[in-house]
Amino acid sequence: MKKKLTYILFLLLYTGSFAQVTLLFPENNAELTDIAVSFKVKSTTDGPYELQVSKDPTFATGVIKQEQTIKYRHRNFVYFHTRLGKNVPELKFLLDAGTWYWRVTDDGSTTFSETRTIIVNDDKFSTPVQTVISPEKPFFHFRIGNSRRVLNSPDPAALLKQMVPDHLKEYVIIDIGQSFDINTQGEDLLEYSRLFDNLGYKFLFDIGGTSDGLIDKGRVTILAELEQVFKELPNCVGAATSERFYGYFYLEQHRSQLEGALELCRKYGKVFSYGDMNHKVAKWQLFAYENFDLYKSINYGDYLLAQYKTTDPWGAYTNVSTLQGMKLSGMIKNIGIWSDAWCWEKFGQVNEFELADWVLGGHALGSKTKYHAYMQNIKQFIYGITYGSTVFTIEQDEQYDKFTGMPTDHYYRYLEPFLDFVIGEKLIPSEDAIKNNFKVIVDTEINSGKLDSTLPKLTYLPGNIWGDFLRSTYGITTLAPYTETISNNQGFSLQQSAYLEMIPNTDRYPSGIPFLPRSSEPAPIINGQSLDVVKISDLDTQAKANANLNIHYPASTNEAYARIIDKSIFVFNTLENHDVKQSYSLDINHAGIETMSGDIDLMSYIIGKIKPDAGDSVLFQVNAYVPNSQVKRGGAYALPAYPSILKFKCTSRPNIRCDEIEAIERYEWDATKKELTIEINHTVSGAVNFTLQKDPATETMKLGAIEDLVFTSTSLDFDVVYQISNSRDFIVSLYKPDGSLLTSTKKTLVPGLGTETFTLTTNPAPEKGVNYKVTAVLRPVGGDASQNLLKDDFFFELIDEAICSTIGVYNECFENGIGLWTGGFGAAVKEVQRNHAYQSNYSLMVKGNGSASAKITGLYPNTKYELKAFAKNLGTDNINFGVKDGGFTAVSVGVRNTTFEEKTLNFTTGATDTSVVVYFFSPNNNSEGYLDDISLEDKGCVTPNCDDLDQDGVLNKDDKCPNTPAGTVVDQEGCPVFTLAFDNFSIKVTGETCAIKNNGSIEITAKETFNYTAVLSGNGVSESKGFTGIVSFNNLATGSYELYIQVNDEPDYESTYYLIEISEPEDLKVTSKVSSSGKSVSLALEGGVRYNIILNDVIYKTNQSEVTFPLSASENRLVIKTDKDCQGIYEENIIIGSGSRMKIYPNPVGKGDVTIKIGDRLVENIDLEIYTMSGRQLKNKNYRVNNGKVTFNSDNIAPGIYLIKLKTATASFNYKVIKR
Repeated sequence: MKKKLTYILFLLLYTGSFAQVTLLFPENNAELTDIAVSFKVKSTTDGPYELQVSKDPTFATGVIKQEQTIKYRHRNFVYFHTRLGKNVPELKFLLDAGTWYWRVTDDGSTTFSETRTIIVNDDKFSTPVQTVISPEKPFFHFRIGNSRRVLNSPDPAALLKQMVPDHLKEYVIIDIGQSFDINTQGEDLLEYSRLFDNLGYKFLFDIGGTSDGLIDKGRVTILAELEQVFKELPNCVGAATSERFYGYFYLEQHRSQLEGALELCRKYGKVFSYGDMNHKVAKWQLFAYENFDLYKSINYGDYLLAQYKTTDPWGAYTNVSTLQGMKLSGMIKNIGIWSDAWCWEKFGQVNEFELADWVLGGHALGSKTKYHAYMQNIKQFIYGITYGSTVFTIEQDEQYDKFTGMPTDHYYRYLEPFLDFVIGEKLIPSEDAIKNNFKVIVDTEINSGKLDSTLPKLTYLPGNIWGDFLRSTYGITTLAPYTETISNNQGFSLQQSAYLEMIPNTDRYPSGIPFLPRSSEPAPIINGQSLDVVKISDLDTQAKANANLNIHYPASTNEAYARIIDKSIFVFNTLENHDVKQSYSLDINHAGIETMSGDIDLMSYIIGKIKPDAGDSVLFQVNAYVPNSQVKRGGAYALPAYPSILKFKCTSRPNIRCDEIEAIERYEWDATKKELTIEINHTVSGAVNFTLQKDPATETMKLGAIEDLVFTSTSLDFDVVYQISNSRDFIVSLYKPDGSLLTSTKKTLVPGLGTETFTLTTNPAPEKGVNYKVTAVLRPVGGDASQNLLKDDFFFELIDEAICSTIGVYNECFENGIGLWTGGFGAAVKEVQRNHAYQSNYSLMVKGNGSASAKITGLYPNTKYELKAFAKNLGTDNINFGVKDGGFTAVSVGVRNTTFEEKTLNFTTGATDTSVVVYFFSPNNNSEGYLDDISLEDKGCVTPNCDDLDQDGVLNKDDKCPNTPAGTVVDQEGCPVFTLAFDNFSIKVTGETCAIKNNGSIEITAKETFNYTAVLSGNGVSESKGFTGIVSFNNLATGSYELYIQVNDEPDYESTYYLIEISEPEDLKVTSKVSSSGKSVSLALEGGVRYNIILNDVIYKTNQSEVTFPLSASENRLVIKTDKDCQGIYEENIIIGSGSRMKIYPNPVGKGDVTIKIGDRLVENIDLEIYTMSGRQLKNKNYRVNNGKVTFNSDNIAPGIYLIKLKTATASFNYKVIKR
C-alpha cells in the first residue's frame, strides 16, 4: 500500500513540474529550412518566456536560448523568430543542420513545457517560379480583408465563384490574410489555409509583420508556418506582406522575416508579393543599393514582385523610378503597384485635404476610407501599366461587401470591366515598348544602403534635391494646398506636395524617368545602346533639365495623361483630389480617326486598343466615378456623376459598335468639321466599351427589354435599340393572339445608334390574354415587306392593371408577391398564383395540410377593427379565414364556395395589444383555397373621446403625460418641453480695428432671464462664460468662431448655434499708372475709407478710389496712407525721362534688340511694360538683370511712338520710345 501511494505522489509531483505552456508550432519531428525555424506557443502567464534548443535531448549541453520576440496577448500566443544577424549580428539566432530538441519556460527556467523535435536543413536550392507573369498574363493580387466570411457562408465555393469568376481565376490571386486575427481567430494557420486550398483557388500566404514586445492585437505569423503551407498546399502560389521598410534597414526582426520569406519562395518556386514606400527618405533606392550585388548573383529578382505601395504617397515618384531602374538593370523581373485606400487619410471628401492629424502622428478622418473613391484604384493601376507594371495589388477590398462577401457595385462598375479589358485586349504594353520610352536614366547620387542623417529628406522644398528635380521635370501641382509648407511630427518642414502627389503631372515622359540602382553600375542597354546617365544634381534647375534630359522628350500640351504605348491607349486625369477637368489631345491616326480630344474629369479614364487585324478598328473602354451611398465604404465620395465626352477628328464618318448603347447619350457627327462627338452617361452602364471602325459596321436592331406580363392599355410603348449606317424605315407592329394585325407604326431614322420609343395606340384597349406579339422590322427607306433587312419579335401576355384597395390600416392584393404572408405551419404549399384572382392578376393559394399567416403590427389597443377579404375553396374540405393573438378570443369564418365571396371579421384589440395574426388555414391534404384583396379598417376606439383625452395632439396610446394643461407645448410623447422664442438672443459682432490688434468682440443679449452658458470656440479660442442677461467675449482675432448657448437648467434643450466671422480692415492696395505724356499719374486705391496722399511733399486727402495728380519734376516722391496705420504704407519714386539712372538705347529703335542699362547695381529683376499712346498694353514681362543690362527684341513691334514703363522693387521709370 505504501509503495502504491509513493508512486501516485511521484506522478503528481512529476506532472506539476511542467510549465503552463502549450507548444503549437512546429509539430513534433517537423523538418524545416534553417531560415524558417521559428516557434509558436501558448501561455496564460506573464512570463518571463525563454526558448531553449539543443542537440542534446536532456539539454545538459549545447543549449541555445532565446527570449520571446512577440507576446500576442489577445490569444496568449508567444513567438520566437529566427534572426539572420545582418543588421544586429549579436542578435543572430540561426540553427545549423541536424536534429534539434526544443522546449519553452514561462517562469524563469523553474518549469518547462514538453520537449519536441525538429529536423533542420540548410538547403538553399532554387526552383523555377511556378507562376507565369508577363504583360500577356498579369498578376492581380486581391486581399480579402475578412476571409472568414467566406468560410462562414452557406456555400463557400459558390461565394468565391462570385468574388473571382471562372474567367479570372488564372489572373486573380486571393490574399486570405492569415496574419489578421479577424480571419483566423486563433486557428492553426496551416489548417486555415488548407480550407481555401481545398476550394481550388490560388492564394497567397500573408506573413504580416514582426516586432518585439507585447502586443494586444497584431499581424503575426512565423516562417515555419509559411514553409509548411508551401510544402503541403499546391494552390498557395507565394507569400505576401508590405511596409517592412519601417524597420528593414536597422531592425533585425524586420529584415530577417523579409529575407527569410524570399528565400523560402526561391526554394519552393513561389512568388513574394511585396509593396513598400518611403518614409522621410527614398527607401526603395536604399534597398536597391544594399541588395544589388546579391540579386545579380542570386536570382532573387525572379521571385520578388516589387511594388510601389500607395499607403503613404510621401515622395511617390522616387519609388516608381527606382523600381524601373531595378528592372532595367536586371535586378528584378516584375514590378507593380500596390493600391491601398489608406492613402486617402491624407485626403477626404472631394476637394478636401486632411493632413492636420496625420502629420502629427495620428490618423486623419480619411483613414476611415469612407470617402475613398474606388476609381482611384483603377487610376493607379493604369498609371502602373504605363510605367511597366505586370503586378497589381488592391489591399482594401471595397469591391466585396463587408458582411456577406458578395461583390458590390464597386466590383461590377469598376473592377471587373477593367480586368476584362486589360486581360482580354492584352492592354499591358510589351517590355520592349516600355523600354523604348526611356532615353535617360538618373543617378540619384545616393550610394548607401543604410539609413543616414545625411541622406536628403523628401521635403520637396526649394533647394531640396527631390523638389528641385520634380519642378524641373514632372512639375508640382500648383493648386492649394500642394505648394504650402507644413511641419510634421519628425521635427522638420516639408511642402505638402511631398505627402499628396501620387501621379506625375505631365505625360512628357510616357513611362517616367528611371533611377540607376547605384552610381557605380553601368547604364542599361536598350536596342543596342546604353541609356544616357544624368546625375540628379544636374537636373535641379529648369535650364539644366532642358539641356540634359528634356532634349530627349518633346514637350506635351496635355494637362491629362494621354499616350499610346504599343497600340494601347491611356487617358486619365493626373490630379489626386481636385474636381478639375484636364484637357488632352491624342493622335490616333488609325481607322480614319485622326485625333481624340476632350476634357477628362478627376475620377475618369479612357483606355483602348488599336486593332489593325480586327476590321481596321479602335476599341475603347470609358468609365467614370458614380457616387453610390448604398456601398458603405467609399460610396459617400461626393464627386458628381460626370458624363464622358469624347471628340474624334476623322477623315470620314466612322461606324460604331457598342453593346451598351443605352449609355450613349449623344452621338453627333459634324460633317463640316468632320468631327464625331460621343457622350456617355455612366449612371446607366458604368464602364462602356465601344468600337470605332472605318469599314461599314454590321447594322443591328433589337427590341428593348419587355416584361412577360404587360398591362393592357390604349397606348403601349416599346423600345427599339439600333445601330444603322444608312437611313432606314423602322416598322413596329402589334399582333393579336390569333395572328391578325392589331396596330402598327413607322419611323424613319438617320444613321447612328440609339434607342427609339415606338408608341402603339388602339381604341379600345386590347383585351387581356396570352400570345400577343410585338414585331420590329428594319427596311430601306420606302421599302416593302419583301425588302426586310432585320426583324425581331417577342411574345407576351396582356393583363389588367392591378386595382388594390387603399382603405384601412393594412391591405394586400398580392400583385407584388406574397408580402407578409410567410408565416404559418404544416406542409401546405403557400404561394402567389395567377388565374385565380378575385380581380387583377394574383391571389394567395394555400394547398394541402397547413396554413399561411401574416402578423399585422402598428395597431391601437382598445380599438375596434373590421377585417375583410375575398376567398374561395376549390378543394373537398373546409378552409378557415381568421384572426387571433390580439388580446381577444380568436375569430374565424369558413370558406366553402368555389367562387370568390367576401368574408368579414370584427374584433377589438386588448388593452395593451398592438398587433394581430391573420391566417388562412387548410386542415388536410384535400384542401385548396385562394385568398385576395384583404383590408383591415380602424373602426374607432371603444369609449367616447378615448383617442386623446387631454387634447394635446398625442394619442393616448403614445401619451406618457396624459393630463397636460391646455396650450402646453409637448413632445412626441405628450410631455411638456422647454422652449425659447426664436429671437430670444441678439448677437452684436465688432470686428478688429487693425489686423494686429486682436480687439474684435462678440456681445450676447438674452430677452428671457435664465442661467445660460455661452461656449465660444475656433481660431485658437476655447472659452465658456455663464450669464443671465448680457455677456461679452473680447480680444478676438480675425477668423471664424462657433458659438453655442445652453440653458443650464434644461439639459435636454438643444443648444442654440451660431457661426460668427470676426473681420479686419483690408491691407492698403495701390495701382499707379503714369500717363503717356509723363505729366500725370493716376492712382487706383483699395482697402481704406479715407486716404492721405503725399506727392512731392504736398499733402492731399480724399475718399475717392480713383484720383489723378500732376507730375512736376523728373523725379517724384509718392507716399500713400489710410487713416489706419495698420493698413500699410505705399511708397514709390516715379522717375520721368532723362532724370533716370536708367538708359534705353537705341532710341529711336530700328530692328533687333533694345538694351536697358540699369544704373543701380543692386537691382536684380525688373518689370517691363510697353504701351501704345492710346494706353493699350503690348508687353508685360519680368526680366533678370545680367551685368547691369536687360535686352529685349523689338522686331514684332510696329512703327510708332510707345511708352515704356520700368519697375524695380522701389521705383518706377517712364520713357517714350520711337520705333521706325
